[in-house]
Amino acid sequence: MSESFTVYSKKSLKEFGISLVLYLILPFSSLVISFVLYRKKWAKYLFVLFGLYFGFTFIIPSSKVNLPSDSEFYAMELQNYHINPISFKELVNGFYSVDTLQSDIYQPLVTWCVSAFTDDPHVLFAVFGLVFSFFLGKIIWLMIDISAVKLAGFASYLLLTFVLLNPLWNINGVRMWTGLNVFLLGVIMFYFKNKPKGFILILCSCLVHVSFTIPIVFFIIYQFVSKININYFFVLFIVSFLFKGLPPSLLNTVTDFFPEFVKYKLDFYTDPNTVALVAEENKDTSLFILASQFSQSFVPFLIICYMFFSYKKEIIRNESFLLFYKFLLFNVLWINMSAIIPSFGRFLTIFLILSMFFFFINLNQLMKLPYFNTLKLILLPFLSIIIVQKLREFIDFQSVFIFVGNFITSSFVSEPTPLVNVLLK
Repeated sequence: MSESFTVYSKKSLKEFGISLVLYLILPFSSLVISFVLYRKKWAKYLFVLFGLYFGFTFIIPSSKVNLPSDSEFYAMELQNYHINPISFKELVNGFYSVDTLQSDIYQPLVTWCVSAFTDDPHVLFAVFGLVFSFFLGKIIWLMIDISAVKLAGFASYLLLTFVLLNPLWNINGVRMWTGLNVFLLGVIMFYFKNKPKGFILILCSCLVHVSFTIPIVFFIIYQFVSKININYFFVLFIVSFLFKGLPPSLLNTVTDFFPEFVKYKLDFYTDPNTVALVAEENKDTSLFILASQFSQSFVPFLIICYMFFSYKKEIIRNESFLLFYKFLLFNVLWINMSAIIPSFGRFLTIFLILSMFFFFINLNQLMKLPYFNTLKLILLPFLSIIIVQKLREFIDFQSVFIFVGNFITSSFVSEPTPLVNVLLK
């Protein structure tokens, strides 16, 4: 951050200072200002600060009225650490242990640190929101900077969709979704900015959520096959949709190669009883959720196919574009084959976000191609379904204070009413 501030003009620093004052009075203003003034060097920091407030006002679902959530477990763990303190050595000894079931480092470590000062879950989730928005903000503004596209019309609608693909309220499952941001930022930096730093971030994602061991392995495998012709990758990409959802038992043949704590997790996911239970639960999924899930698969599929047939020459001319595009195709192979495994379907978000990222950074050139307007008309209803479904999730986790409150006013509200109870009662 300090490197960026060294090039700021006095005017820019003044603007940032005024924005900070507005943030303290009305934190929601920082979200608005960050996107209105998105070309300012400090805009992404306002977004990060909004993430801090978002986490502070985040409403943790209660198992008394909802299904048990990860966030409720994090809050209970914070209180347990605060009431029954453990030493740092005891905490570390519990990492990657089948006995403690702590297969991740990030969330227990942050929870332990916060517990030394308070048992207030609002503080814990403020930290979660800050870290989450830091990585998400880096991804968003890297995309904006690389694309140099003007945020208006279709581009702004794409950006809105992109921001909502892994939204701030995913701190409800902070390990998986923060890990996703770390992994995605690493991949983007690896291909477009700084390979060593990008690779380090990719490796660090498994410290946030152990399941990222899987995409890390496939990322490394891809480095050895990345020279394969783009046409072969595309054929395999199409074929993978025909064999979507291979039996989970096939994964059991490779779990012995992983450490015990990873093997334990994979064996749980591939257990026939777990697969059957999840399949039974999915029967009750609403049509609108199914439509959103279909949209999140169809949109990147259509984007990738359009770019292959209409933009392939331009992709091939740019080595970074070519390697990144082939990586997208390669990712779909293992994601589709493991789609039937419970929780592994979440990895489709990797393909979705990176496809949207690649589409966005090439938008200026793509808009000049034949049939782009047709593509846009096809995409718009599916993007709209995704946006509406994500915003429906949002109202479960926030109250009116996200718009009109600040840190002081929100501190006096112990049990805020979720927006869903206000809007849909």
